[in-house]
Amino acid sequence: MQAAISLNGGVRSTRYLSPVQQGYHFHWSQLWSLFGKTHTHWEDAARDFRGMMAYQQPGGLVPNFVVSKGSGLSADLLAPPLPAILLYHLYEFAPDKRQALALVQALYPSVLAFHQHIYTYRDPLEEGLPFIWHPAESGFLAHELLDGSTDAASWNSLLEAGGQLDVASGEMFRHHQFLVQDPMFLSLLTWANECLIKLGGLIRKDIEEVLYWHELTTYSINQKLWQAETKQYIAYNLSAEQRIELDSIRAFMPLVGEIPTQEQAELLLRRMESTDMGGQLQDNYLFPSRGMGIRGSDVLLEGKSLVQLDFNWMIIKGLLRYDFDEMAAKMERDSLDLVWHTGFWDGYDPLRYESGPRGWGYQYSPKTASLLIDLLIRKKGWAIFQ
Repeated sequence: MQAAISLNGGVRSTRYLSPVQQGYHFHWSQLWSLFGKTHTHWEDAARDFRGMMAYQQPGGLVPNFVVSKGSGLSADLLAPPLPAILLYHLYEFAPDKRQALALVQALYPSVLAFHQHIYTYRDPLEEGLPFIWHPAESGFLAHELLDGSTDAASWNSLLEAGGQLDVASGEMFRHHQFLVQDPMFLSLLTWANECLIKLGGLIRKDIEEVLYWHELTTYSINQKLWQAETKQYIAYNLSAEQRIELDSIRAFMPLVGEIPTQEQAELLLRRMESTDMGGQLQDNYLFPSRGMGIRGSDVLLEGKSLVQLDFNWMIIKGLLRYDFDEMAAKMERDSLDLVWHTGFWDGYDPLRYESGPRGWGYQYSPKTASLLIDLLIRKKGWAIFQ
């Protein structure tokens, strides 16, 4: 815990950005770092969150990248819909509720405008299933959404092509090759809508619009993205009008938004317990971000079977919403064990080696440290505000 606080609670520094992020940083990673800081340095977390929301564009979009000059990245990439979830987290664990309510009053309109942007410009069919135009908008980098391609060239090519198309005018919808209704992005959006409803109730805002989004998205995910044959969720590419079969953790992410029925959730649990996903094996850690049959040397941040604490953290929360306490406890033990033995890596090899677990990527990940803090505090019931 002390090591995690030291890594996550200090002054923001590029030293803590992964090598793949030099020259820019992902709001996805930076937002995660505030979940732990909320417990230990609440005022710093609130200030940092205000700073991130200051990058919001006039139309409501919160960009995924904070870009240094000359990086060539598109400013139109959405941040995954974490702001509402983080704002509720800041309220939930605030040592001073009056101060927290003032923060909610100040930032609620901005967070609501972000959701309005998503539903206005990313849901042209009005299904309640806003699309992403690049895998980075879901928080998961290049992987099976790109037809199995995980190379940097494909990732960058898609980024360049999409960056030349306008979303607001409909040009993106008419011409881009990658318009994916993704269960991971949509599950976070559903969870975020739920948080917006709670926050709006706290400050007596009209939440009718958010309730409509929440109900429509929940219904449509189950109607369109649930695949009865394989008993799990799939993605859908609007531009190609075809399903994308998933062999990754994103197929289970609707648990965190409490989207599946109890029966569907039990089917997902059985799939998680299967040999392919490693749930019944004794020689691997849970939960590999892709099926155990998909491995390779280029596993770093490519979604190839790595165990990553952000995905585990979300799935654990989803399992607890359905009272799947045994699997949640198993995932929690594995998550803590990996960090204890190897440190705060971007990700971890899921296989158990005689020499001990192996970390991958950057060794000083504030995201991993942040979510470890949250796991431990919730597990132990600690209160360590400073």
